[in-house]
Amino acid sequence: MMEIVGALLTRRRQACIAGALMLMWLVSLALPVARIAQHGGGEIPGLTVLLIGWYRLFGLQIEWLANPVLVLLLPIIAFATRPWRVVLFVGAIVLAVSGVSALSWNDRADAAPGDSITSYGPGFYLWLAAVFGTAITAFAKAIMEDRPDNDTI
Repeated sequence: MMEIVGALLTRRRQACIAGALMLMWLVSLALPVARIAQHGGGEIPGLTVLLIGWYRLFGLQIEWLANPVLVLLLPIIAFATRPWRVVLFVGAIVLAVSGVSALSWNDRADAAPGDSITSYGPGFYLWLAAVFGTAITAFAKAIMEDRPDNDTI
């Protein structure tokens, strides 16, 4: 199994995967992530969620933390030559927990009572794919960094 992961995660592939995941995350910011029920029933763009989502941390909703962690981990995945094993493991866990937590997202950070989300847009699913993809890649890279005979990292 380790040989398969090692063969898949050459330096060049790591950079390509990280670039694709960053592109997915950036595109998700431009797309609508959700539709709301009341007060006009408009769409919420991903950039709006990024800019005001930090406010949800005060309510102990950690979904927004995936954004800075993702931006931190992708350059490490793509370009790091020294061991970042602990950072990659912790980052992968934070991303996985944030992604799972986002599945229960049902209102805006600045929402009025009854202003709930009726459906998710393509930006939400693209964001989830970028978050879970980065978590899986970070975990795989962390596992491969542990091997002294590994020349792919």
